Amino acid sequence: MIARKITPALLAVSFLFALVNALNGFAQTSTGCDTAKVQYSPVEDKYLDKIKIQAVTELQVPDDAEKQFSPQRTIWLYADEPNYQKDGPWTTTALVRSSDGHTLRKLTFIGHGTGGVKLDWLNERLLFGRVWWGRILSTDFILDIQNREFIYQQNAYYGDLMEACK
Repeated sequence: MIARKITPALLAVSFLFALVNALNGFAQTSTGCDTAKVQYSPVEDKYLDKIKIQAVTELQVPDDAEKQFSPQRTIWLYADEPNYQKDGPWTTTALVRSSDGHTLRKLTFIGHGTGGVKLDWLNERLLFGRVWWGRILSTDFILDIQNREFIYQQNAYYGDLMEACK
């Protein structure tokens, strides 16, 4: 008689224990650090419209401007960063000039987040950029500065990397 009462209770407890372990195991594999990655996708029009590239005839650069030179120093850029003490969103303007003066460009990044705009020369012609629109979304690009053409342009979503690992 006691065995009949214990057996259903034991089965119920065993079932609940197994269910909890299964659910716990599922949660660990779905948000594990080893599976989190940056997700890339085509850039949406609303972000494309916020990146402007113009050929200009002259540049107004402050005398004490910190210029970022290309590897062979044949071209430079100056980024006029916004005042992050003021409320955003912010706009960054970068001015590009070749040493011979033939290439003059104005790059404008409108409405970005506090992560700002990061620009790095890959060579004398190609510029890598990353524009942070918020905490977990950026647009990465490689720009042919002479032709004003994007060679590469993708949105990068970092949301999976922000979740706690289990």
